[in-house]
Amino acid sequence: NGLLLNSGLNYNYYRREHTLADNDSVDDIWYKNFGYKQDAIGYVKANYTVDKYVNIFADVQYRYVNFSYDKKKTYQWHFVNPKLGIKYLRRNWNVYTSGAMTQREVTRTDLLNGYDDVTHLGGNSFEAFGDTFQSNSLPERVYDLEVGGGWKNKHWNLNLNYYMMYFNNERVAYGEINYIGLSLKKPVDRSIRTGVEFDGSYNISGFTIGSSLTYSYNRIFKYIDNDGVIYRNVEPYASPMILMNNYIQYDHKFFYIGFNGNYVYRSYLDNTQNEDLITPANYIVNGYLGFNIEQAFTIRLNVNNIMGTEYYTPAGVSENPSGMKEPTYYVGALRNFLVTIKANF
Repeated sequence: NGLLLNSGLNYNYYRREHTLADNDSVDDIWYKNFGYKQDAIGYVKANYTVDKYVNIFADVQYRYVNFSYDKKKTYQWHFVNPKLGIKYLRRNWNVYTSGAMTQREVTRTDLLNGYDDVTHLGGNSFEAFGDTFQSNSLPERVYDLEVGGGWKNKHWNLNLNYYMMYFNNERVAYGEINYIGLSLKKPVDRSIRTGVEFDGSYNISGFTIGSSLTYSYNRIFKYIDNDGVIYRNVEPYASPMILMNNYIQYDHKFFYIGFNGNYVYRSYLDNTQNEDLITPANYIVNGYLGFNIEQAFTIRLNVNNIMGTEYYTPAGVSENPSGMKEPTYYVGALRNFLVTIKANF
């Protein structure tokens, strides 16, 4: 009678060995420890077709997570994650809205304050490299609201979505990298990420022109840095306000050629709103062409960053010998090529 139910169970057990060795003598192991994790999930999904136009969907998930560091300290989490939404469909357009709440456990790296090998001192206290700290196991929680719709016909395909995500205890990166190359994070009490996503395309006579655009407003309400300085209404690290991708492609029988351009707005390298610690905006143009011969043989050439644009992606901040913060980046690749060949037998 229009009601579809789907339920399931899932269980995972995970064990990993963590070691660090001398690069010149890999048998000279400096430390070894183990991480153990169990993840048990049960869920029920419901989809109810009210009539040919209205569809109501809901699901609820229960998760039990157990993590143990070297069998010396164990953490447990219990989560109930619900979602509810409704969709209205017509012949060539639709609108929808949904609300959800999701929680998740803290990662090993964040539990251990960015260290990979620690000494458990009892309770939530740990020590590593002379640093004594308290482990924070409060889970992240996000409330998500989505409202959107789409419209399409023979030539057009347009979609628009508004989202609002409100976080409690979000783990945010702050621009520092630990000794094994992982981004360090700390919890913040309240934060928000909200914005609009658009994608659309138009096709005629073998040509397809399209674009996708995201505008997001991202803020941490209160951020305290490692020196105890308080910042309010902070734009988070590596969270560009605008992302855009434009493309054009021409298809003719077994041949196609296209170009796409990716734009990334500037973003901060930490959470202090320092205008000297910014990753510049960039726009990169890529091209490709290919041949498909009766689905049996395919060859494609990609030319990435055609213009050889010098660009950077955010790494974080570092201190110079005088103690001043300096920006650090990952260097983007200049013009590069990729050829892909596929043959079906």
